[in-house]
Amino acid sequence: MKRLLFLAATLTVFCLIRQCVATEYFVDSYSGNDSASGTSPENAWKTLDRVNKAKFEPGDVVRFRKDGIWRGRLTCQSGAEGNPIVYSDYRTGKERRFDGGR
Repeated sequence: MKRLLFLAATLTVFCLIRQCVATEYFVDSYSGNDSASGTSPENAWKTLDRVNKAKFEPGDVVRFRKDGIWRGRLTCQSGAEGNPIVYSDYRTGKERRFDGGR
């Protein structure tokens, strides 16, 4: 029984820590680079293809430069119940625009 309680407590702590260390990713259609890490505005990715290839974890945040323009499709990942993967924006300017190629 003690072993089971220890395992449950360890798992709970691991889940809480994972939520605290979620990663923020940045995407900039103007000055991004798909070979970059994507983990800061200075090292942002450039394309939706690069975002779609990434494996995000629950709690991660993907931020698109607010005045960016992307063509193609974004395939969103859901994360986990109560700990979603969030798609948002950063910087000021015009709203982002996703163009489906039409």
